[in-house]
Amino acid sequence: MPLCLRPGAKAVLTAANRISLFELLVYPIVARPRKAFRKLGQNVPIPVSREGAGKRYVVPTHFLSPREFLSALGPDFDVESWRGLQVLTPPWNLVDMARLFRSAVTPLEMLEDRFGRMRGFRSLGAIFLMTLRRRA
Repeated sequence: MPLCLRPGAKAVLTAANRISLFELLVYPIVARPRKAFRKLGQNVPIPVSREGAGKRYVVPTHFLSPREFLSALGPDFDVESWRGLQVLTPPWNLVDMARLFRSAVTPLEMLEDRFGRMRGFRSLGAIFLMTLRRRA
């Protein structure tokens, strides 16, 4: 997947991650262990919308780890920054749950920024965010 950028240009990219620490820890506790590991398979059917008619339509989605994502871009980019988002807090698809357990989620939000930048943890967010620079 080549990006058409001039040498030295930056790209800020985000993607849904194959591995989510939150999902790996929480889904087995709530008796949904298959859901914890579903993104490790080939394709996951993701609804177009969480509400209304869009719930009937799904898009087969293949999730990539941050390393797989970088590999798909090729060798022409240097990583300037990389962080995991939603490492400790519920991912976007569990926003309703986060509202129910707000008092438990709030302290995790305070730690999220620190853990999301740490080597090891930055690869475990439901989403990752990278700033890349095109090599000269």
